[in-house]
Amino acid sequence: MKQAFEKYKGSFIWLYREVEVLPKCKRVKRLDYVIEYQKVRRKIFFGLIPITYWVNKEWIVWCDKPTVEYYDCDCKEQL
Repeated sequence: MKQAFEKYKGSFIWLYREVEVLPKCKRVKRLDYVIEYQKVRRKIFFGLIPITYWVNKEWIVWCDKPTVEYYDCDCKEQL
C-alpha cells in the first residue's frame, strides 16, 4: 500500500509529514503559469484534532507504507 506525505521546508533540508489526500483539487492561474493544489488532512495535537488545507500537488510524495514482519528464528545457530 502507498501512503501520501507532504514535503515541506525544514531549517536546511526537506522534511516529510504524513497526510491523507482528499478528493478535492483546485487550479490557480496566474500570469503565465498554473498551479494545481490538492486538499489534504493532517492530525495535530497528539492526533486528536484534524486540520485540512491546500497543498501544491508537486509537494505530495507517495511512498510505500512501513511494514513489520514477525517470524520465528533459531538463535542457537548464531552462537
